[in-house]
Amino acid sequence: MKRIIVFVLVIALAVSAAACSVSVSSGGSTETPTGSTEASAAATEVPTAAVTDAPGPTLNIVTEPPKSDSGYSTYTEPNGYWQVTVPDIWSELGIIVEYKDGYNSCVKFAYEDAYNDGAGHVFTIVMCVNPSDFVDVENLPHAEELYQSPDFQVYVVYPTDVQFGVYDDPSSDRFQRQKEEYGELYDTREDIIDSFTWLK
Repeated sequence: MKRIIVFVLVIALAVSAAACSVSVSSGGSTETPTGSTEASAAATEVPTAAVTDAPGPTLNIVTEPPKSDSGYSTYTEPNGYWQVTVPDIWSELGIIVEYKDGYNSCVKFAYEDAYNDGAGHVFTIVMCVNPSDFVDVENLPHAEELYQSPDFQVYVVYPTDVQFGVYDDPSSDRFQRQKEEYGELYDTREDIIDSFTWLK
């Protein structure tokens, strides 16, 4: 069984911006995470929290959900604002990384083996609690809004480049294994996003 590993980082807000913000690659032709080529829009950076007296930045790496009898488990955002249903394949291959910056938060769903190489991003759910941090999701490439109210905005951001085998020869066994395993997780993302439920 995988363990839950919690890291609490106490670092400057400038450094934490890189943790919770989601950068989208520059314009031109880019490869998608599964290897196909498509055009991307101009570079965009999602803003981070600007809430006065907000809690400091934190990073939690959560290897969950556990394997279930039903084949699916429920993942709930740390403060209980939203939840999604996650297939059991994530208990074997995936990792869920929770970032919190002020009152805003990001939850990254990633392929664990490639995450250790600085890649593995499958998708990230971003929640903004401060209206001044809301973004026009339609202007973000590879993103879609999941929920918005006067006080909250939740959207999902997808990667724009290949997220596996970043240091491997494409003909290597490790590259081929990562490609296959990442693909298994990538194929579940639509079902996970469709299960998104706002709880508050």
